[in-house]
Amino acid sequence: ASLSLNMLIVHGSRNILNNTIQAARNVGLEVMDVAFAGLTSSMAVLRPEQKECGVTLVDIGAGTTTFTTYARNAIASMGAIGAGGDHVNNDISQGFTISLSRAETIKHEFGAALVDPADRFRRITIPAEVGCQACSVSSADLNAIINARMDETFRIIRKELERQRLLEELGHGVVLTGGGARLKGVETLAEQVFGVACSIGVPRNFSGLSAANEGPEYASALGLIRYAFRTSSKRSGGNV
Repeated sequence: ASLSLNMLIVHGSRNILNNTIQAARNVGLEVMDVAFAGLTSSMAVLRPEQKECGVTLVDIGAGTTTFTTYARNAIASMGAIGAGGDHVNNDISQGFTISLSRAETIKHEFGAALVDPADRFRRITIPAEVGCQACSVSSADLNAIINARMDETFRIIRKELERQRLLEELGHGVVLTGGGARLKGVETLAEQVFGVACSIGVPRNFSGLSAANEGPEYASALGLIRYAFRTSSKRSGGNV
């Protein structure tokens, strides 16, 4: 007789994890557990039928983009890429020689993940700030910068899904969460890259937080609450 077990192991940098835990302890908080952001976002957003039919959740955060793939109601793959919204801001800052804060502002106000041919006729005025004179930039140039970074990020994830032969398992396509999911046109870009239906995921079955329930950027944090509730119930022997 033989005994076998299928496992999915998620590993991370010990130094980064320890630094984060220590930061929490420095403000008087006790850390009970550590959870993968892609998992907690999935717990907040995905429905059982999506997990059964196959779905990849891509959470576009500030410093990283995580992905979690479900197939046949089980987690088939997880991963993280060291690129997120902050990297888009940095690209814009360097491309136009403006501050990071101003880069983030114009990204949110005028940016898009797709380049519209009509954008070449539009100009964006950037007011003067300390160390920088006022200027104007092309909307097409701004969106080309955003598109390049987001397209690259999605293609890295697609390549990994192809390597694991999971792309054909995505009956419910790709769900986008995180602050980056707010970017105009990002849903359409994801559909073009992955070749499957894409949607913006919002937290479900949470009460008392109407604003958070509408925002994909709250998925990871709300999922962490659900994760903590379920794991603490198991520790105490209760039922969820």
